[in-house]
Amino acid sequence: MFGLCLDEGACFEQSCVGAAGVELLGAASQLERGLGIAAHLGVVTGLPTIGVAKKILTGQHEALGEQRGDQVELFDKAGHVIGTVLRSKDKVRPLIISPGWT
Repeated sequence: MFGLCLDEGACFEQSCVGAAGVELLGAASQLERGLGIAAHLGVVTGLPTIGVAKKILTGQHEALGEQRGDQVELFDKAGHVIGTVLRSKDKVRPLIISPGWT
């Protein structure tokens, strides 16, 4: 079972207890230093985490389609894949999904 965390403090107290993993609204690895709040939370708790952001903090991607389910990879300056840009609904801003901690 994955817990959804919108606030880091509440996550420790509520969602993380007994969870098998955590999906966190925040960056995971798509930061300049490669460690965002989702990855940090995973390191601290020892739980697998996934970062879901509303905007790109760093990186570039190819053109993304307008339809639900369209996705492209997000690359850092060195060309490494640091996440996925995913259109969750038709014609809305995409979500930025990045790996946290496993």
